Amino acid sequence: MRYLKPPFPFRQDFGYSNAGYVVASEIIPKVTGYSWEDFITQSLLKPLGMTRTFMQTAGIANRDNIARPYTTCCTAEGKLSSLPFDNLDNLGPATGMVSCIRDMALWVSAQLDSGKVGGKQVIPWPVIERTREPNTIISSDRMKLFPLGFQYYCLGFGKFDYANHAVFSHAGACGGYRSNTTIVPEENLAIVILTNQDNHNFHEALRFQILDSFLHVPYTNRDQYYFQRSQARNQANQKEIKELEARVAKNESITPSLTAYAGIYENPLYGKLTITSELAKSGKQTLVMRLEHHTNLVASLDYMDNQTFRLTFSNVRFGVFPVVFTLENGAVKSLELKGTDFVDNDVYIFKKLAN
Repeated sequence: MRYLKPPFPFRQDFGYSNAGYVVASEIIPKVTGYSWEDFITQSLLKPLGMTRTFMQTAGIANRDNIARPYTTCCTAEGKLSSLPFDNLDNLGPATGMVSCIRDMALWVSAQLDSGKVGGKQVIPWPVIERTREPNTIISSDRMKLFPLGFQYYCLGFGKFDYANHAVFSHAGACGGYRSNTTIVPEENLAIVILTNQDNHNFHEALRFQILDSFLHVPYTNRDQYYFQRSQARNQANQKEIKELEARVAKNESITPSLTAYAGIYENPLYGKLTITSELAKSGKQTLVMRLEHHTNLVASLDYMDNQTFRLTFSNVRFGVFPVVFTLENGAVKSLELKGTDFVDNDVYIFKKLAN
């Protein structure tokens, strides 16, 4: 984590971090002697009766009755694309659990009943109470279009004031899925929304529409607010992809030759990537990128101009982006790599290793 540059000064602003959950999970085996997966299964899932919640995503494609992942992101036309299942086991404590609506209903029921299931205390109430205490201020602004006031981040829950009710909520996302879990303890209300298409804010619109109904807020079409913003974001993304296509189509000449860009590159945080010069199906010479820690992911590099290539991943959800190479005395020295914000917000500099 020392290689990650925080976007804000220490303890000044709220910034979400999946890595923090992973680090926290490393405490469990040190204290209990059990892995994070085994500890959660034995202490939470089994006592709660959550029999269709899986702690690991490896092999999930071979299970029956599993919703397949889709997206409409990262193409010039915004077409619906099927995605491969993510392997999120290294990030498990942050986003790796696979569940269903039945099991999630059991989870939120326990949350509403002070940690009890069938009258039996499974989660100690002081633990649940602690997870709902604010730790960080997200926002103190009050929105005009929503009866939404303060927003805090607690321990695994966001807390906000909505129509004078304390609401605890958290969204989730990975390639091809988005979800939302919300509880309003004083109204004995819980909402769980699971979707298998990730390029939308429908789960937010639906969550607020249901809250409006239960909390007696005058009707407003929440879909209109979120859909317009989603459309604008998608149109901007499609425009960028078309602009990259136009730059590739100009067929600018490249100096030095393609083979000069081939080689092994390294980033101290990620590790290595390899670029090779290969013959495409079209008969045209092209560059292909392979990543050390994403063995199922391949990317093509198409030259545009000014030492900049268009990067297109084999998994559409990773995005289409410009990759800029840096030259020194006519020799390739490094490249700047970024994926879609949905996957990772950071930019990584990979330096070319000597042959």
